[in-house]
Amino acid sequence: MQGNANDKDQGKPAALGESTWKLRGIGNAAWGSPGGKSGTDYQGAVSGKISLGGEGDYSVSSAGLKADVETWLSNPAQNIGWILISDTETTRQSTRRIASRERATGAPQLTIEYTAGSVSVPPVLSARAESAGIVVLSFKAESGVAYVVEGRSALATGDWSTARVINSKPTGGTATMTEVAGDVSRFYRVRVLPGNSR
Repeated sequence: MQGNANDKDQGKPAALGESTWKLRGIGNAAWGSPGGKSGTDYQGAVSGKISLGGEGDYSVSSAGLKADVETWLSNPAQNIGWILISDTETTRQSTRRIASRERATGAPQLTIEYTAGSVSVPPVLSARAESAGIVVLSFKAESGVAYVVEGRSALATGDWSTARVINSKPTGGTATMTEVAGDVSRFYRVRVLPGNSR
């Protein structure tokens, strides 16, 4: 089956702009190899695995999938989704039909389960200009909690980069850091590091 066709027995020609086994989209560049090439069209590391049998609902959960979501949260531009690949690509009559997000019923869902951090008050980042191009960032840190201060050049888009990881003192208090921003705009946020809350 090519593109968005729904003839499960024979498949249908792909429409304009749909991807195929050989091309990223009609008239677009080819995949690194037919069906996609590891390390070129997608990351080689496996995020999760599941065995598919007959028709029905399936779910998969793994540390790799969790790591992917955490990476995408901090770096939205890296979120290009997952690719589903069969271990038996070369075995005849071993295809599986999987619903896409466009399907009215049975569309795939991403469910995220999380435990909120136990800090009593979420950190609030404050900033003051120390001198030309230099800013001092500060926030109230709780005892025994690790924080990460991240920055990026645009408020709504772009990847967050780590400016500083701060391990608060046993007694807590105000955490401060000096950042050389230069003559360009920078935006910052502070987060409690996963697994480091009390």
